[in-house]
Amino acid sequence: MLYVIIILSAVIAFVLEEFLFRTANKKKILDNPGGRRLHKGAIPRVGGWAFFVVIAFMTLLFIPLFHEYTSADMKELLPFLFGTGCLFIVGVVDDVEELGSKIKFAFQIIASIPMVAKIYGFKLLEGSPETGFTIGFDFMDLVKVGFMMFFVLWTINSINLIDGIDGLSGSIGVMTMLPAVYLLDISHNFIIFLVWVSLTTSICVFLCYNFANGTSKRKMFMGDAGSLVMGYVIAICMLHGWCGDIKTSEYMLPICSGICIVPMLDVIVVSLTRYIEGRNPFKADLSHLHHKFLYCGLSARKSLIWIICICLSLATTNYFLFKKGFLTYISVDVSFILVMYAVLWYNKRKRSKQIKRHWDSQTGMYVEDLEVQVQQAD
Repeated sequence: MLYVIIILSAVIAFVLEEFLFRTANKKKILDNPGGRRLHKGAIPRVGGWAFFVVIAFMTLLFIPLFHEYTSADMKELLPFLFGTGCLFIVGVVDDVEELGSKIKFAFQIIASIPMVAKIYGFKLLEGSPETGFTIGFDFMDLVKVGFMMFFVLWTINSINLIDGIDGLSGSIGVMTMLPAVYLLDISHNFIIFLVWVSLTTSICVFLCYNFANGTSKRKMFMGDAGSLVMGYVIAICMLHGWCGDIKTSEYMLPICSGICIVPMLDVIVVSLTRYIEGRNPFKADLSHLHHKFLYCGLSARKSLIWIICICLSLATTNYFLFKKGFLTYISVDVSFILVMYAVLWYNKRKRSKQIKRHWDSQTGMYVEDLEVQVQQAD
C-alpha cells in the first residue's frame, strides 16, 4: 500500500509540476531578481501549488478504492481540507498578485480554527433541543485553544518565512514529515498517514525542480501557496503528537520539534531584532538565519547543508533527552540556537568592517554587503 501511495503521488506531482512550469512561464507568474531577491533570472514561483492538489486527489479519489469512510474520518478530513484549501487559495493569489501580510494572516486564522477545534474537542454548546443547551467550554478551554491557535500560526509563518534559499523550506518539510510517517500507526490513522505520505512525496518531486541549476530552464520556486500548505500540515502533525489523539510513537514530537524549532526560533529572533531597531517586525528583509550564513561568506548550498545538519543534530539530541522531559530538551535546543546566533552575529560584525557599508531603506539591510559576499562565495 505504501509503495502504491508513493508512486501515484509522485506521478501526479510530476505531471502537475510540468504543467505548472509551462503555465507559469506562459502567464508570467515569475519571481524576478532585485531587492531582497538575489537569484539570477526570472524563475516560476508555482512549484508548491501541486502540494494541495496531490493531497486533495489522494484523499477524495484514492481513499474510497481502499478504505471505507467513517463519520470519524470525515470529521478529521473536512476541517483539514478546509484549512489547506483556504491557505492554498490565498497563497495562489499572493504568488500572482502579492497580497498584504494582514490579509494573509487573517486567512491563516480562518483556516486554523476548524482543525484546532477538532483536535481539542472544543464545543460551543452541549446538550440537545429536548434537554436544552448549555455552554460547552470554560475559560481554561479558551486559553488552551488560544495557545494551540498561536502554535499553528507560528509554525505556518516560520515555514513560510524560512523559504529564502533553494531547498531550505522543502528540506525542513521532508525532514519533519519522514519521522512522523515512520512512527505513525497506519492501522488506526490511515487518512492522516495518506496525507503525510502524499505531501512528503510531492515535496520531494518539487525539490528536483528547486535544486536545478540557476541557469536551467526547469528551475522553480515553491511560492507562498506551497509553503503555507506545508506549514499548516506540519503544525497539525505536531499538534496531533502533542495532544496524543492519534496512535503514534512518543518520540514523534521531540524529533519533529527538534527540526522545526530552527525556523520557529528564527521568526522570533528576527521579529524582535526588527522591533528593537525600530523597524516593522512584519516587513521582509535580509536578516533571517540563512542570510546570516551568507554573510559569513558561505554559498547558498553550503548554508543549506549547515542548517540541515543543525536540524538533524537537534532532532537527535531530543531523541536521547526525551526521557528527561519536554523542558529539558527544548531548553537545550533553544540554548544551542541562541549561541549559534551570537556566533553568526559576531562573525557578521567582524566581516562587515572589511566591506563598504550601504544602507538600503527599501530592504532594511546592507544589501550590497550581502550581494558582494554571495558573489564571492559562489
